[in-house]
Amino acid sequence: MHILKCMLFLFSIASSALLIYFQVFTSVSFSDDDRECIRNEWQKSSLIDGTQDFGADFRISFADTHHLFKWIHLPVLPVPGPEILMIVTSRPDNLSRRNILRNSWKDLDKRMKYLFFIGLGGEIDQKTNEIVKKEAELYGDIVITDMDDNYLGLSYKTLSLLLFSFSKSPSSQLIGKIDEDVMFFPDQLIELIDNGFIDMKGSNMYGYIVEAGAPVQSECAVLKAPRTSYGCPKYPEYLAGPFYLVTNVAAQNVLKASKHRRFLISEDVLVTGLLASDVGVRRTQLPNLHMFPDVAHGPVLAWHTKLDGSKYLEKYEQILRKQR
Repeated sequence: MHILKCMLFLFSIASSALLIYFQVFTSVSFSDDDRECIRNEWQKSSLIDGTQDFGADFRISFADTHHLFKWIHLPVLPVPGPEILMIVTSRPDNLSRRNILRNSWKDLDKRMKYLFFIGLGGEIDQKTNEIVKKEAELYGDIVITDMDDNYLGLSYKTLSLLLFSFSKSPSSQLIGKIDEDVMFFPDQLIELIDNGFIDMKGSNMYGYIVEAGAPVQSECAVLKAPRTSYGCPKYPEYLAGPFYLVTNVAAQNVLKASKHRRFLISEDVLVTGLLASDVGVRRTQLPNLHMFPDVAHGPVLAWHTKLDGSKYLEKYEQILRKQR
């Protein structure tokens, strides 16, 4: 059973599926001592240079480490920028998935724009490097940096896309962070904005809430946070990583606070949990949001699914027809 659980986790590691399992299938508790532990993890040092965009390059800072990265390619955005900026965290070698998403979102509301966010650092081969850069020039919808593009660096990638949105498209009021295996229906998001459910002016985040209390020291070693990066026994409330929305105000506040928390591999816990709570961001559960391994039914805003290729497009069109 232990091996099976770990294999399932490795299969869906980027989705926080295992931590959601603890919320849904086990009884979790979160005490005042747990809250106090998290408050005590806050690093007060004012000598650390914060996260900042310098124009051609940028710095992402944590309390225990920082990195300087370069913007390799920046798409041309309209002026003023789109009101809603949806950014997909994409792997360099996944051109086929990006083309599927481009085809799915070809008729976006004029207030919304999508972009892909890719890192070309590390051990990316020359052929992939050249293909991605040509793709970026052709479609004009890719942000490229020189960071390593892997799960271990997802916290850097997520804060970088928030920094891009805040600094390069400051008029964008709502930023969406989407994994490339999420099926997203823009019309459903526009409806939530138009009916007032989503407040783009305040310091807010929206997504799939994972309740506080998931244990840090799980049975799967890959899930464990080193004591040097997170010293508490349980995780706080946060939003599951595959899909969440961040207002411009919340993004700005989280970026300023990053230097006060130690680096943590689990980007959703770090960004939407620890940092969001540090700066008073309000988290709200989105309706019609389905996380793997859920099967989408009824209205669908977003669905984290393992469907690929033609099966993905067929299902997307099927759901789209039902919702029109």
